[in-house]
Amino acid sequence: MTEKAGTAAKANVSKNANDIKYEKLRDFKNKAAKVIEREWKNGSTLLHHKMAKYLCEYYQENNKHPFGHLPNIDKDGDFPSSEKVLREVAKEVAKKMNRHDLISGNKKTSQ
Repeated sequence: MTEKAGTAAKANVSKNANDIKYEKLRDFKNKAAKVIEREWKNGSTLLHHKMAKYLCEYYQENNKHPFGHLPNIDKDGDFPSSEKVLREVAKEVAKKMNRHDLISGNKKTSQ
């Protein structure tokens, strides 16, 4: 194997390990985004930070709190808290829905 091929192989192994490491986190975020969007479409007026807190502490599916903890935090604890992650997810969902009024700290524009 040439040095260039060996470097490419190492990079590919590293990429695959990273993909596996973050796959559960991506799934967690995708599931949360669906729940947040559904809650807001069904009339919830919780601002993004309160929605994140709601998902962490009160939201239940099958008598479980699916968003209370991040999945598989690595031994170095590289992931932030689940509430912080959910705040970012909620912001993204609000922007996607063009509901900037659900993001706290946004100034309302007069019309």
